[in-house]
Amino acid sequence: MGEGWSDFFAVTVQNYFRPPNQEKVVSGAWVTGRPGGIRSAPYDADYPLKYGDIANLRGENRIGELWCATLMQMVRNIRTVLDSLRDGYGLSWTLVVDGLS
Repeated sequence: MGEGWSDFFAVTVQNYFRPPNQEKVVSGAWVTGRPGGIRSAPYDADYPLKYGDIANLRGENRIGELWCATLMQMVRNIRTVLDSLRDGYGLSWTLVVDGLS
């Protein structure tokens, strides 16, 4: 899950400073030189894996990828309910960090 948390914070911290309609959903594009970055799919609402797929995943990268996609969708849902970019990210970060302890 560490891979997921690191991608989550890397992407959401950047998103906090972007306009809401320019959400960053790719991690590590600069490392690979590929627009799709280092993961198998962008962390957008169309991310292809679901929680039920976790039993079939192997390796920390793939499991972390699914975890990040889940957290990213959580942020989108919270932002929609609160109707606030800043409050949505703030609450999401609080929930994730509090969950680490």
